[in-house]
Amino acid sequence: MNLIYQLSKFQIRDLLLISFALHLFVIGFPSDGGKIFDETFYVPAANDILKLVPSNPEHPFLGKAWGSIGIAIFGNNSFGWRIPIVAFGLLTLYVFYHFAKLHLDERKALIATAFLSVDTMFFIHSSILMLEVPALFFAILGFYLYFKDHHLLSAVSFGFSILSKEWSLLFLLGLLIYHLIQKMPRSRSALNKVMFAKIGKFVRVLLIVVLLPLWIYSATFQPPTSVEVQVKVTNFVDDKGKSITNSTTTTTIPRGQISNPLEQIKFILTYQPSLIIKEDTKPQFWNNFAWGWIIPLDVKPPPYFENTVKTEIVTKSGDEIIKKETIEKHPISWKGIGNFPIWLSIWPILIFSASNIVIRKASKLDYLIIAWIVATFFSWFYVSGVTHRIVYAFYFINVVPILALGIPHFIGGVSKGNLTTERIITFIWLTAATIFFLYYFPVNVFHFG
Repeated sequence: MNLIYQLSKFQIRDLLLISFALHLFVIGFPSDGGKIFDETFYVPAANDILKLVPSNPEHPFLGKAWGSIGIAIFGNNSFGWRIPIVAFGLLTLYVFYHFAKLHLDERKALIATAFLSVDTMFFIHSSILMLEVPALFFAILGFYLYFKDHHLLSAVSFGFSILSKEWSLLFLLGLLIYHLIQKMPRSRSALNKVMFAKIGKFVRVLLIVVLLPLWIYSATFQPPTSVEVQVKVTNFVDDKGKSITNSTTTTTIPRGQISNPLEQIKFILTYQPSLIIKEDTKPQFWNNFAWGWIIPLDVKPPPYFENTVKTEIVTKSGDEIIKKETIEKHPISWKGIGNFPIWLSIWPILIFSASNIVIRKASKLDYLIIAWIVATFFSWFYVSGVTHRIVYAFYFINVVPILALGIPHFIGGVSKGNLTTERIITFIWLTAATIFFLYYFPVNVFHFG
C-alpha cells in the first residue's frame, strides 16, 4: 500500500504514458479495420468532409473533422481515424489534472485523474471515433480557463466544445447554475455593472465561435435536410423470356438544404425528437432511462463490437462420446458500460456536497459538484421521462469528470483529517475501479488462442 501511495514519485506524465500505451494496444482491434459502434456513421462522415461532401447533419461538423485530420495524415484506416480521439483523451486527462489542482491538492488531483483514466466508458470513447471526448476536452478546458479568470478564452473553448457535440450546452447550464447558487453578487449595482458586462462579452464571443464556423460549413457543404431515394430495377431476359440478370440503380435526390447555422440548429432540434422509444418496444432500464445509469438493475451494456470464438471439447471413452461441451470466448469485446465504482459514487458525493451546502460548510467544489451533476445528469431525466426520447448510457460520460473529482473530495471529508483512513479508503476504491476497468478491457488476452 505504501508503494502505491507514494504518489509524489508518480507523476501525471506516468499516468499519461500508461494510458497512451493502453490506447495504442486496443485501437488496432478489430484487426481487419472494422468499425466499432457509431464509427459506422462517423468514419464515412469524416471521409465526406475531406471530399467536401455533406453528410451527418444531425450533429455539428467539428467532432467528425478531427477524424478527417487523422485520415488525411495517416490514411483511411483504424489508426488514422482513431488516433486524433486518443490524443484528445490524453489531453483531457492532462487538462483535467490541472483543473483538479484548482480545487484539490496535487496528490488528490492525481488520484482524481487516475479515476477518470480508468473509467470504462471514458477509455472506450477516447479510443474510437466518437464525438464525446473532444467535446469533453474543450468543456473541461473551458471550466479551467473560467476559474483562472480567462473568461473570453473560456468562451472560445466552450464554443469548440459545442461545435464538437451539441450537448455541450449542458456544461454552460452547469456554469450558470454554479453562479446562481454560489457566485451571484449580492449587490444589484454590481450585478448590473460588472456581471452583465462580463456575461455580454462571454455570450458574444461564444456565439461568434459557434455560429461563424457553422455558417461557413453550411454555405460550403449545404447538407440536405432530407433525401428521397429512388430505386430502379432492370431485368434482363433471354430470348425464351427467362430472367438471367438484374440491374439495380439507386438515385439519391436531396430534398431541402441547410445553408445557414439557424437551419442546422433547427434540423438538430427536429432530429432529436425522432429518437423516441417505440410503443411496441420494451424499454431497457439501463439504456433508456437516465436514472437507470446509477441503479445497477437490469444492466445490459450494448456490445459496441464483439467477436466470438467457439471451441468444441469432446470427451471420449474409447470410441464412445461421453460428453460434448462448447466453450465461447470473446477475444475482442467493446462494451458500452461505465465503471460502477465510479458511476455509483454519485450517491455519496451528492449527499455529502448537498449536506455541506445546507450546513454552510461548502467549498466552491461542493457548489460545482451540485451544479455540474444537475446540468449534465438530471437534465436527461426530463428528456427520458417526459419526452420518452432514447437516452444511451454513454451520455453519462459528461458526469464522470466531476465524480472523479468528487471521490477524493468526499474521502477527505469523511476521513476528517486522518491520513491513514483516507489512504486506505482511496486504495480500496481505486483498486475496485481498476479491477472493473481491467475486467471490461476491450482486448481479453486470456481469450486468445
